[in-house]
Amino acid sequence: MATLQANIQYFQYPSLLTPPILRAAYSDRTAWLMAEMSRLAYIKFETSPENMGLLSASLNTAGFQLVSTFNGTRVSGILNTATPGDAVF
Repeated sequence: MATLQANIQYFQYPSLLTPPILRAAYSDRTAWLMAEMSRLAYIKFETSPENMGLLSASLNTAGFQLVSTFNGTRVSGILNTATPGDAVF
């Protein structure tokens, strides 16, 4: 599975990573960023170190830092930051 996921490129449009100032909640950039985060949710980071590395590297590419992961019986998730004090799930 890691091989297939490694071929996927995340955050391909770095110019969209700068959040808008006006109407930020309704921005195409915000929608794109949330869509990219949603795609990262499909990386099965809990199954292998390679997948965890892929997740971390993909976030780093976009200027995010992986802070923590969690695994429950029916849910898994990630916590990452863009700047100190700002968190994105």
